[in-house]
Amino acid sequence: MKMKKLVKSIVNFIHSKVTHSFLKFFSVMYVVLIYLFFGKKIAFGAIRQLPGVSIPTVLKAFGADIGRNVNFYGGLHLHNVSSLKNLSIGNNVDIGKNCFLDIRDKITISDNSTLSMHVKIISHLDLGNSQLSKLYPNTSESVFLGKNVYVGISSIILKGVTIGPNSLVAAQSLVDKSFSEQSLIAGTPAVFKRKIDLNSS
Repeated sequence: MKMKKLVKSIVNFIHSKVTHSFLKFFSVMYVVLIYLFFGKKIAFGAIRQLPGVSIPTVLKAFGADIGRNVNFYGGLHLHNVSSLKNLSIGNNVDIGKNCFLDIRDKITISDNSTLSMHVKIISHLDLGNSQLSKLYPNTSESVFLGKNVYVGISSIILKGVTIGPNSLVAAQSLVDKSFSEQSLIAGTPAVFKRKIDLNSS
């Protein structure tokens, strides 16, 4: 009986690996073909339709720096992609459903960090043809999230922001300035609430 369970576990493991490998290969080819026939914008838009397990492989294939054990949960929206080399994701990172990454400039998400569902990271400002663009010209700046950062559901992080390691951004916050390590951040616009004590139980 134990042998039968062991064999079944091994078969299921192999089947899972083969299925995932095929899915990743198919996903890369799918995006490559769209890229060749319809261009970059439509191809990167198609990533929203891919299953999460395929997304790291596709991003790597197009030049993104993706670490080990990175989990996407689908619906990833890439916007203003000048180059996927502008995207760097460390090890053990979780990206929730329907996140939005504006990759006009560099976005770095460091090891062990989490973006909850519907988080948006914006790396540029463009007022289009508005006369306001004379006062607020088009600009882009990188966004950097340190190690062990948690960003709560539906939060927005704007261009030029750095969030230090071991920080937590509360749900539905609008982060328009940088914060140092171990910061609890909340609000619209986000403000510093308190220092996180890593030694408290």
